[in-house]
Amino acid sequence: RAPGAPAGGTGLGLSIARGFVQALGGDISGWNHPEGGAVFEILLQTEFMEQIPEHFPA
Repeated sequence: RAPGAPAGGTGLGLSIARGFVQALGGDISGWNHPEGGAVFEILLQTEFMEQIPEHFPA
């Protein structure tokens, strides 16, 4: 996207991501990056991470 161009999308991405993360017992947070853009942090409990296969079946 070009600088100054309006952002597209519906704005549902973070809400959907938060739902997934919270369903796994985790938390998600975000903040504005000083140089532009945003930073998001996702914290998940390790027992859930161990249950996720290394490669998802195709």
